[in-house]
Amino acid sequence: AYADWLDEHDAPLQAEFIRVQCRLAAASAADPDYPDLLERHAEVAARFGFAARLTVPRLPDGFVPVADPLKGFRRGFLDAASGAWGGRPLDARPPTDAELDDACAGLEALVTGTTVRHLRLFALPPGALARVLAAPGADRLTGLSVQPAAPGAAAGDALLRELAGARSLANLE
Repeated sequence: AYADWLDEHDAPLQAEFIRVQCRLAAASAADPDYPDLLERHAEVAARFGFAARLTVPRLPDGFVPVADPLKGFRRGFLDAASGAWGGRPLDARPPTDAELDDACAGLEALVTGTTVRHLRLFALPPGALARVLAAPGADRLTGLSVQPAAPGAAAGDALLRELAGARSLANLE
């Protein structure tokens, strides 16, 4: 219905982006049309990419849209956000205490006031993930991508222990 409304209000490219993403979400890799649908999505996304940034709502303090806006969309709407301290794993830096406090304080507003349900949190020091997952609104998340601040198995194991101790993961896909 929203795509139809966009067509009627001179936004056919965004309407097509939403329709293709909805078709892709409903499709299976086993569908004979799936390769063509992936190609169509790539074409529409390439044309809509710059304009996609204009459709992103203002996010609460502590969060930014993912670095590649088209990878943060699901069914045509923003679905993923990153911690404001770093949007990409390779150049992320650990959050300051103030940045982590902002993310914890803004999480409920993020999931109630936007369509974002997936968090991408990189360069997390020990204890940071547990703080975020204990914040109000964490129980509404459906997706979570995390990376520890330090390389190595010990840092990864620490993140897994924080995930295991979280009470708010029931809705993760």
